[in-house]
Amino acid sequence: MNIVWSPETVAKLFEVGPAAYTPGTKMPEQRINSLEDRKALTDFLARATTK
Repeated sequence: MNIVWSPETVAKLFEVGPAAYTPGTKMPEQRINSLEDRKALTDFLARATTK
């Protein structure tokens, strides 16, 4: 598995869930159904990780 984490890939992970996006990993199954909530998450992560 060779994923480069970006706002798009993080959003997709939480849209479809780890079992579908990263099969074989041990991430807990967490999905965010709301597009608005996924956008809020990726916006937060961008702010929190910007140097």
